[in-house]
Amino acid sequence: MATTITGMKPLFQVYDVRTSIAFYTDKLGFALNGTYEPDGHLYWASLMKDGVEIMLNARWEDDERPD
Repeated sequence: MATTITGMKPLFQVYDVRTSIAFYTDKLGFALNGTYEPDGHLYWASLMKDGVEIMLNARWEDDERPD
């Protein structure tokens, strides 16, 4: 039995989700598709471009992120 893969959504662990969103939208032309931001901390974002979807996930809490 053959398996067919019709799509993939990679999840990237990033230092700063806001900075990463700016890079993907401003420099690469992705559109912001959705976010998860409870209590003012942006933990997760989904972006899309030309049928490609990626997800960004905060690697650390804001106060624990290295410089």
